[in-house]
Amino acid sequence: MKKFCLVVLLCFGVYPLLAAPLYRAGDPLPREDDFYRWEVSADGVLSSQQVCDILCQTTLDGAGGFGLRGIYNVRPWLGLGAEGTYFPAQSFGLADKYSVTRAGGMVKFNLSPETSPRAYLLLGAGASRHRFSFRRTPATLHWKKRQTTIAYIQMGIGLETDVWKSVFAGIEGNLLYNRHTSLTPYYRLNKRWDTIIRLRFGARF
Repeated sequence: MKKFCLVVLLCFGVYPLLAAPLYRAGDPLPREDDFYRWEVSADGVLSSQQVCDILCQTTLDGAGGFGLRGIYNVRPWLGLGAEGTYFPAQSFGLADKYSVTRAGGMVKFNLSPETSPRAYLLLGAGASRHRFSFRRTPATLHWKKRQTTIAYIQMGIGLETDVWKSVFAGIEGNLLYNRHTSLTPYYRLNKRWDTIIRLRFGARF
């Protein structure tokens, strides 16, 4: 997954140089305020995050979810926004239900705002809330529902293209770093790094 994201990063780094629009004498210059201010999108999300038990045995390998994002563009090349991501409940081991809710803010740098496709970079930070409920067994009768909040920072790179007027679709890769890995006395994240792929669909206005 990390190798795939590295390839995507290299491709996106070269693309803006090739896709930059050419200015010809006589062409009207773009107005500084002539651009879409708002952007909203819904995402399908794949995460490589692993959960392991106290014996270091992997009990959950990856997860799928969905997200929502809103961005306000203060400049054609700069946007400020917020997003939320939800990974539905899964069962494994002694965990009857385990779900993750993630929320944070971000800064979006549009590398090629006047082209389609458009390449961009993301920097963000926020927190993830991990919720557990446990199976009722003799060994877990004294265990209660538990939730842990972990702060994170993330960086990402993406590519989006217009599919109809102001409607767009795109793909995005993120690397997320968690402040710590502890979830419960029995479970923890296998590593602090999480690789995330997003398939995005949204509109600008």
